[in-house]
Amino acid sequence: MPRPRPLIPLLLLTLLLLAALACNTLQPPKPSLEWDTSPSAVIIEISEGGGMVPQEYMLNALHPLRVWGDGRILWVENDSKGGRRVLEGHLTQPEMTDLLTKISDAGFFGWATSYQPKFQVYDAGTTTLSVNLTSHSQSVSEYAGEGAPQKYHELLAYLSGGAGASGADFAPTTGYLTAFAGQPASGQAPYHWPNVSLGYDLDKAASGMYIEGEALQFAWRAVNESYVAIVESGGMDYHIALQIPGVSQQEPPTK
Repeated sequence: MPRPRPLIPLLLLTLLLLAALACNTLQPPKPSLEWDTSPSAVIIEISEGGGMVPQEYMLNALHPLRVWGDGRILWVENDSKGGRRVLEGHLTQPEMTDLLTKISDAGFFGWATSYQPKFQVYDAGTTTLSVNLTSHSQSVSEYAGEGAPQKYHELLAYLSGGAGASGADFAPTTGYLTAFAGQPASGQAPYHWPNVSLGYDLDKAASGMYIEGEALQFAWRAVNESYVAIVESGGMDYHIALQIPGVSQQEPPTK
């Protein structure tokens, strides 16, 4: 008469199989961390948008972070007074690999594409983190700053701080300026357009125009000190918007 098989080994085997199945199911996918190394390829990007904000605010908005295939990195540091500092640095290929590994290990490629609060929130902003690899691209968005995993917030904080890179002040070489006329000059505008040295008033930029040199330096300083900078020119107060090709969230028209 055959002896009955012990139950404990069978139970252990069943538990091991279930554990392996759970591990395979819950473990987030980890694609190959290979990327396009060309300087024009955007590999990692944070975008922000939405909510009720003035038009010039949207046009002045930059990506909080962008990392290109050759390791170039650009990020924005905001201050408590509504100003910002734009920094540019470089990541080596091993540093790029380490950064992508950090993102992957956090579980990024296994997260949902969008998150939001449990309760309805109106007119709030959305933050999106995007990663573009050779074999896979993924974007994860969060509305109103709630709903995403805690590690998503940790990643955003790390990336928004420059991801450990050393940076210097970024100075664009060209920009697209748009001037929005407000009202007759109040005498209170903190900025005064250099009409004399440039030879034209801001009304020339009412329909938008590309600028360089002194005009660009002036406008870049003004919009970095305040997203809604008021500039006096030709007896009028203007709000200005400056879009930088390849850097602004809204790309300017092509030349």
